[in-house]
Amino acid sequence: MRPWILAAWVCLAPFSVFAGITVTAQMSEVNEQIGEIAKTVPPQDIWVVYDIDMTLTKPENPALEILNLQRHHQALGEIFANTTHEQRELAKYLAVGLYPCKTAEKKTAECVKNLQKLGVTSFALTSARSGDITLRDLTQPIYEIRPRELNALGIHFERAFPFETLFLKKFSTVGGGFPVYHRGVICANEKPKGAVLWAFMDEINAAPKVIAMVDDRRHNLQEVRKTLRVHYPQIRFVAFEYTGAATPPESVKEISAEEFRTFWEPIADQAKKNCPATTAVRRTGRAFAH
Repeated sequence: MRPWILAAWVCLAPFSVFAGITVTAQMSEVNEQIGEIAKTVPPQDIWVVYDIDMTLTKPENPALEILNLQRHHQALGEIFANTTHEQRELAKYLAVGLYPCKTAEKKTAECVKNLQKLGVTSFALTSARSGDITLRDLTQPIYEIRPRELNALGIHFERAFPFETLFLKKFSTVGGGFPVYHRGVICANEKPKGAVLWAFMDEINAAPKVIAMVDDRRHNLQEVRKTLRVHYPQIRFVAFEYTGAATPPESVKEISAEEFRTFWEPIADQAKKNCPATTAVRRTGRAFAH
């Protein structure tokens, strides 16, 4: 999932089906459907691939809520007006690393564990960068941070495969890093998820009978499905567009412009520190334009 700051709030019934994609706000619905598949397909032949941001997790700080981002869009534009695209992209991941998240639902971790008990192989695939980042004066790779964040929430994917780290060096670098698998989490490093998943499968020479993917962004699901049809047409792809992490508007805590700035200004400063501008800065009032 692309990061939550690009997500739009939608109000949907518990689940529906759109163009072969199941739209659901409940992770238990994902479990039910995969449980049905496991009645006819051995669980060891099923992969369940989860997005992280706005799928497994959601932000705790109200300054990260889409409605507050909309309310204070002018302030956000001013804060990031003199930043590069690279710095604005980095700010998204800094916000995740600097401030805690919570599970999208109270039972998210339990749902993941229940599928693992069933015997399926489950892991995460995020668009996040993988390169080094400085948080609280400690420089560390982003790809090491993401599994720890999930572990702290009771979500563990480190047993998905019998190796700890695998760099996918077929891709060009972004921010000094490659797409990488580490302890159950693949950081796509802003590369298309379908291409990264294909490269990973090719690298480890593995192709399950079923791949179920849970992501809050429909285009990721469509892109992965298209890639699998080309390279692995024999694999059954089951897509879930997850909407359960979106906070209903009436539950969003409204914050002042001052509170909003207090949250985002240090992140902008950290982004500039981590990624010094080497190209001309485009002045814009639209922060995080995509």
